[in-house]
Amino acid sequence: MLEQRPDLGPIFTISLPVERIEISDVTNTLLRPVSDGARYVTVVSPPVYAGSAIR
Repeated sequence: MLEQRPDLGPIFTISLPVERIEISDVTNTLLRPVSDGARYVTVVSPPVYAGSAIR
């Protein structure tokens, strides 16, 4: 698709310079909804977009 429409390239790239994430980042995200600090949170769907939504 990008061969035909190179102008769409920036849409499919991330905005932040994130090359890889740490295991602890994923673990903390998964454990947060079951922690004491989240006792009033009823539904959580954490976005994983590395800053692509800030455009």
